Parts: sequence; structure tokens; C-alpha cells
Amino acid sequence: MIDRRSAGVVGRAIGDKCEDDGVPVTGLAEMFELAPNFMTMLSGPEHRFVQANPAYLRLVSREAVVGRTVREVLPELVDQGIMVILDRVYETGEPFTATELPVLIHVDGRVKEHFISFVYQPVHSAAGAVCGIAVHGMDVTDHVRARRAIEKREAYYESLLAHSDDKMNVMAPDGTILYESASVERLLGWIGSELIGTSAFDLIHPEDAPAVRD
Repeated sequence: MIDRRSAGVVGRAIGDKCEDDGVPVTGLAEMFELAPNFMTMLSGPEHRFVQANPAYLRLVSREAVVGRTVREVLPELVDQGIMVILDRVYETGEPFTATELPVLIHVDGRVKEHFISFVYQPVHSAAGAVCGIAVHGMDVTDHVRARRAIEKREAYYESLLAHSDDKMNVMAPDGTILYESASVERLLGWIGSELIGTSAFDLIHPEDAPAVRD
């Protein structure tokens, strides 16, 4: 989970000050390079790369980024509103947090969609002015796609149950109804949603209930 608190810690670790020429100072270089999450440091209002760890380079499928601006390295981000966000963080000094943001990266003529959770954390000079932006995030593409696949499969089965002519339900061991298909209304006249949470044994004739419980 990437949040502003963790991003603040990262921001202070990899670039909590600027040198006299306005370039953010990076520290804890080994942590920066080996971190499984992507990290990069941007300098100045043009957002020039000062450092980018291997995880970031893998994400954007680029190699030589240091010394170049984000706009030069990833021009496809302009139309996706990313540059506007970077400009706002630099101008206001306010962090920006995104969760599962879809981003399109151009690689060898192909477009790859990634979902990323990240924070843009402003880095300040000794005088308090913003001199750069520390970027810390995770590529959650696999997680998002897996969740969406599960949701799609669940929606499919729910649709099958909802339109089935057979009555289907799911009960807890004690007989509590957890799910009731819509067909129960067509077949028996009961409203399925009203049965959720009730006991199936209450729907059985009192004389038959002991046999059913056994």
C-alpha cells in the first residue's frame, strides 16, 4: 500500500534536500537500487530525471533516462494528464497519491497498459522551496487483472443463477440462507432477497422439520 506517510519517509530517504544548483540530493543509494517498488527522483520544474531505480526502468521499458526530462523520455504521458499532475505537485508543494491508475506505455510501437499505485512527493530546499519530486510506487497490473477476472467470473455465474429456471440457494450449516436465486419468486412466490439471513427450517412444515434437521 502506497500512501503519503510512506512516501514522505521515502522522500526524506532518497532526496530530502537540494544542492546549491537545485538538484535533489539522493541518499541510501543501495536501498534505492534494490527496492522492489519503483522509485525515481525528478529535478526542477521541467521534471528532469536525477535517478531511477531498476524497477522503474522495467516499468517504463527504458534504459537511458538520467539527465532527460519526463516529457522527453515518456511523451505518451502528456495526453494522459501525468505532466499536469507533476506540474501541480511542483507548483503547490502538495503530494499526489494515486491508486491503480491506468497508464499506457509505448514500447517498440506497441502500447502496454499498466495499473500503478504511486505517490509524487515534493522535495524541498533548505529555504523551503520545491526543488524536485520523489516518485515511489508499485506496479499492480497483475493484481488488478486477477481481481477483474474473478469479478467477471463471479458476475457470469451470478447471471446464470439469476436467470435459471431451477431454484438454487446457499445455506450455512445451521440452515441460515446466504443466497437465494431469483427463480424462487417465480416458482414459490417468495422474494429471494427477503429470505437472506432467515432460517431455511422456518420454511419447512413443522411436522417435517425434525426429519430435515436430522
